Amino acid sequence: MTLLEIQAAINEAACLMCAQLSPQTLSYLQLQQLSNIAQSGGGGGGGGGTATPALRYPGMGVTNALTKEVIVATSAATLLTAMVNHKAGTDLYFQVFDASSIPAEGATPLLSIKAPSDILAWYDFGTVGFPMQTGIVMVLSQTFAVKTSGPVGATTGLFTATYR
Repeated sequence: MTLLEIQAAINEAACLMCAQLSPQTLSYLQLQQLSNIAQSGGGGGGGGGTATPALRYPGMGVTNALTKEVIVATSAATLLTAMVNHKAGTDLYFQVFDASSIPAEGATPLLSIKAPSDILAWYDFGTVGFPMQTGIVMVLSQTFAVKTSGPVGATTGLFTATYR
């Protein structure tokens, strides 16, 4: 699969999600399949429960394994969409940080979205996007207001982000 085909598949999925009013549009299996499509274009890095950089494609970062936190970009970038699906069995919070490395426990996120287990949590910032000065990091947390991901299982979520 070429990079253009991967981007077309991601854009098609994003358009389908944007057409829905509910964030509960993709199942865990569908998100895994979307991640597999993106991975088939090649590339290294990713998940396994450690905070490693996401797979890098022009304007896209995805995890290729289940993890609880991911570095999407290590320099200034504009976040366009952010998504996660997890199998924790309990509600968690999907948090986004303006950072180039994984923030310490207790750090305050720029965005925190309730993420029920087995349901896609996502946010679309539109064409303007959400400018990040330092980088983009996404984590799963047990609390809304601050990062509390220590107790979250290391192999819990699949993350996807589009950025420029």
